[in-house]
Amino acid sequence: MVGLAALVWPDKEGDETKATGLVLLVIAQLFTGGLFISEEKILSDYYLDPMMVVGFEGLWGIIYWCILLPIFQ
Repeated sequence: MVGLAALVWPDKEGDETKATGLVLLVIAQLFTGGLFISEEKILSDYYLDPMMVVGFEGLWGIIYWCILLPIFQ
């Protein structure tokens, strides 16, 4: 609703930036939704302890950002 309000009642400065940001946000949400759907489809045949899955997601996230953060810096 906030994004729609930015398009309906535009501010005269940065109109293109707002529209581009909203488009990128929608694209990111589509990729995130696709990730969740593919995870459910692939992992539905296996029983995995939920705490272990969360722990591994956190571990991989930390490793991922420890590699990428210095590059982005």
